[in-house]
Amino acid sequence: MGTKSREADAAQPDADVLIIGAGLAGLTAARILTAFGSRALVVEARDRLGGRASTGEFPAAPELGIPEASPVEEGCNYLHGCSSEHPLFVMAHRLGLPTAVAAGDIGCQYGGWESSEVAEWRDPAAGGEIIPLEEMVDAVLLLQQVVYGVGSLTKERQASNGTAVDSDSSENSDEESEVENEGAGCGGGGMSSSAPVCATSSRLDELPEEASLEDLFERALADVLERRFRAGRRASASLEQRERDLIYKIRGRHFGYVAPCRRMPPFTVSASCRGKKRCTRIFMDGNWPHSDPALVQGMLRLLRKKFSLIQDLGDHGPEGYVADVPEDDGEDRLVLGGGFQTFISALSEGLTVITGDPVRRVESGAGDVALRLASGRVLRAPCALVTVPSGVLVGLSKDSAIEFLPSLPADKMEAIRRLSISEIGACTHEKVVLRWPLATPFVTSVLDQPGAPLQIETTDRRFHFLNLHKYGRAGQILCHIWADAEWKEHTLLSDEAVVAAVVDSLRAIYPKSPSHAVDSKDEAQDFLPFPVQWKVTRWAQDPFALGAYSELQGPGASEVDRQVYARPEGRLLFTGEGAVSGPVGAQCTHGAVLGGAACAVALLTAGSSSTAEPSADARTGTDGETEKSRASELLGSGPLGLDVAAVVDVLVSGRPRPKRRRSAS
Repeated sequence: MGTKSREADAAQPDADVLIIGAGLAGLTAARILTAFGSRALVVEARDRLGGRASTGEFPAAPELGIPEASPVEEGCNYLHGCSSEHPLFVMAHRLGLPTAVAAGDIGCQYGGWESSEVAEWRDPAAGGEIIPLEEMVDAVLLLQQVVYGVGSLTKERQASNGTAVDSDSSENSDEESEVENEGAGCGGGGMSSSAPVCATSSRLDELPEEASLEDLFERALADVLERRFRAGRRASASLEQRERDLIYKIRGRHFGYVAPCRRMPPFTVSASCRGKKRCTRIFMDGNWPHSDPALVQGMLRLLRKKFSLIQDLGDHGPEGYVADVPEDDGEDRLVLGGGFQTFISALSEGLTVITGDPVRRVESGAGDVALRLASGRVLRAPCALVTVPSGVLVGLSKDSAIEFLPSLPADKMEAIRRLSISEIGACTHEKVVLRWPLATPFVTSVLDQPGAPLQIETTDRRFHFLNLHKYGRAGQILCHIWADAEWKEHTLLSDEAVVAAVVDSLRAIYPKSPSHAVDSKDEAQDFLPFPVQWKVTRWAQDPFALGAYSELQGPGASEVDRQVYARPEGRLLFTGEGAVSGPVGAQCTHGAVLGGAACAVALLTAGSSSTAEPSADARTGTDGETEKSRASELLGSGPLGLDVAAVVDVLVSGRPRPKRRRSAS
């Protein structure tokens, strides 16, 4: 009797494709599949849609001096690398969603989101004094030389291990022209080919066999400081405390924002360093960057220009508008208006979604895939698309763990594990959003001042601040918590205690007045009181997120892990921001969208979703052609082989592009 019931169920599947997860990847895939006549059924563990793209709300509170409600982004904030090939940038234009250029990219594309170079730096140990730009640039370039050192050491280790080392064919490219175009990501700038080279060799045999990024960074830093000291460029081979804080804080933004450097492979940095010879040449030069004065002056000139443009904004902030083209190709843009919820609402329109019912088991057989949900419900389809985060797939929490029968291959599980946090609550990228009434002295004297800084940096390694008030989010500031600071107390403290720590850090750099010392603790509290509204994220503790987003973690991690993650397993497909390559959009919202779109197109064009006949409601054209067969129209020369404009047309309209009429002969 059980066998007959099983066969009867299999004969009438619940959908053509089952999709696990209603984040950007899952909703994108479902939207395209549905548009082309395939029955897609999405299953979401949470009671809401969007996954880590989550827009909440600060409610209006007139009695607290908050007259209007405001969106608050709990997850994604930016569109990274905007261009005509960026699906969400194009979609924002189609949906009328305003965005604004990130502070780091004002004037030209430079450091993107939360670029620590384009910030007002303050030192809490010195009463909040502003750190001179020249001092910050010195720290950036010291960090950059250490990064080249990590690249050189990594490539040397690769050579000794017999692994591939990249070609130096572009070694003599025009490096000097990069001075004003690179630099923000600590990978920019160049050096003169006549720069003297010190013959000192780093002691690779002292490093662990499976060295982390932290291990190589510390080795390279010690070597750089010693060489500069011997060359007479430093009074000591040790770092002063403020210099150390600057370097490690900037390192945290550029490399350790989602995972501490001690958990990351050296590959993360070395991949951005062009050529072993170039890395080694800069690394070994005790006179760098003084051996290339054009680099230093070029970087200072560029940053001064950006600060001047910010000053020129006056009473206003960066303009938020519906952009059809980026101001500079590749720039990052902050999403405004209704936030990322605008995308989620558009993508989910008309879809069939089960919410609040986590998938507990995935059974993949010769004929179909069965999902067993927490409620006991069983769903069947010819295939399934898995879009849940990597931490969920490796089973870090019993509340979200999914059992796969048969088990997923060992190499896939290892690859996904190397992209995930190591345990619940591990340090990752978290955020705190604070809101004060507009009459608060801190708002009127700091956030709302003409030409106010868009970003505020402190040598406190935990926190980086974005002035959301200048971006139109009245009375608000966004605090980023970088993983590299390893502020483990975040997971132990209450939300209010986390906010208190952030406020104390702000009070240390902003006394009673930006130009006067604090006379008393009470005065500091009057000037910068506790906010009336706040939001603290806990993505590392959320059982259905288990991390802010993916990152290469562990000495053996590499981009190959993302390829293995994305590899289909029989009737199961896998996608999401962790399952696409860095150039496509790993860690980013557009990477999730592209991954979901590519899987949907693959299912439609290869017929993978229908060992069964096309569903009865599949729309048919006048010439008898089903819309499923038209999905190849979404293929093109863009990322993952997609035509991004055509994909966005479908995502916005929910239907295929109208067929062009054949001209009369």
